[in-house]
Amino acid sequence: TLALWQLATYFQTREPLNFVLTFVGVGLAMLSKGPVGAVLPFLTVLIYLLAEKDFRQLFHPKWFLGILIVLVLISPSLLHLYRSFGLSGLKFYFIGNNIGRITGEVAGSSNDYIFYLHTFLWAFLPWTPVVILALVKMAKTRMSGFTHKSFAIGMIGSVLILLLILSVAKGKAPNYFLITVPVFSVFAGWWLAEFIRLKGQKISKLFASLVIVIAGINLFLNTKLFPELATYQGGKQVINLFETQKKPGDKLYNFVLEDYNLFFYATEKVENIETWEEFYEVAATKGAWIYTHEIKVNDIRSMNYTIDTVYQIRQRGMNEINIEFLNPATRNQALKTNYLVVTGGN
Repeated sequence: TLALWQLATYFQTREPLNFVLTFVGVGLAMLSKGPVGAVLPFLTVLIYLLAEKDFRQLFHPKWFLGILIVLVLISPSLLHLYRSFGLSGLKFYFIGNNIGRITGEVAGSSNDYIFYLHTFLWAFLPWTPVVILALVKMAKTRMSGFTHKSFAIGMIGSVLILLLILSVAKGKAPNYFLITVPVFSVFAGWWLAEFIRLKGQKISKLFASLVIVIAGINLFLNTKLFPELATYQGGKQVINLFETQKKPGDKLYNFVLEDYNLFFYATEKVENIETWEEFYEVAATKGAWIYTHEIKVNDIRSMNYTIDTVYQIRQRGMNEINIEFLNPATRNQALKTNYLVVTGGN
């Protein structure tokens, strides 16, 4: 959002500060969502300059300065990935995580090509009709209602291209759609402003009341509900246990689980066990804390390794929220069980 806002301002004013803030926004987006955070700003610039037929700006060296700003901002994350996983961590960040989601190698194997259409319908509630009306008006008027038509074309074009890529990708999740929400919200806001201007004060008061109600709901979600649900993340529970119970020389390991919170919240390096050979070596040592799932725990028990302690980790990720998990009365039924095994050495 910051990147697109400052990008729009930069194309109006050509101020260096707006240029810098654009790429600060891109860097922050990449820290949050990975390289996909740069897709919308990149496509918006490309489509905007093509619409303006400004080919000289398209190949201007200043864009390399922007890339440098982004690299500086994401360098702490890249350093952490390198220290935790080596070059494979950097490769996964820039290539594997993105290409893998498209091919299905990393996450999912969905062929539902309209997944993001029905995600769109519920993600904007209660504002979904407003967004749809805005898109219809934009199509009917061919974007003529915008002061800076080319930039509006760039924004909607970038979103449509990204949604097309996400729709054909095998790996799908509702949270991938969130990156498009700010752009659709801008268009919804434009339509609302026009509608209120034409319909008068009564409509204005109605929408003001709705905004207050929705703001209250969001305040509750972000200060009460979401922080409470976040305590059920497996990685956070494991880190809390390890930090409070570990002895000098103990080390924490991850075995076959894709729980990246474990690596994010750890204060020291978490080793990732990728093969059984690596596991045999680790399991024979004393003070190895191995986080894994039930099948692997049963395998470990059958191998007669000395086990000091086994902790049950009742967990559920924040990307797996459903009605059962939201309801305190049924929340326990929605939890899954992983295990934290502490070896005693052979």
